[in-house]
Amino acid sequence: GRRRLEEKDVRLQGADQLVDSALATGLSNMGGVLEAMGQAEEALPYFRQGLEMQQRLFRRELATASEEAAFDKVSAAPNYRDAYLGVTRSVKSTASE
Repeated sequence: GRRRLEEKDVRLQGADQLVDSALATGLSNMGGVLEAMGQAEEALPYFRQGLEMQQRLFRRELATASEEAAFDKVSAAPNYRDAYLGVTRSVKSTASE
């Protein structure tokens, strides 16, 4: 009864995290493609959404993780922040020229 329902909830939460993680990666990848095509302005929203999604995932996952597991998770994860900052820098450069 109740135990089965709790186990199912945990599995569904895990699936949601995988989908969210894949979506965050896809958004960031789309931003990378647009940036590589010279469309930094169009890439910015994709990088921003990927970064925001990754931050939400991290907050949710790291809230219950041990310190060691948290460090492992953060060091193994792609760094969407650097990609986002890189494209914002190139957007600002082209705007000021």
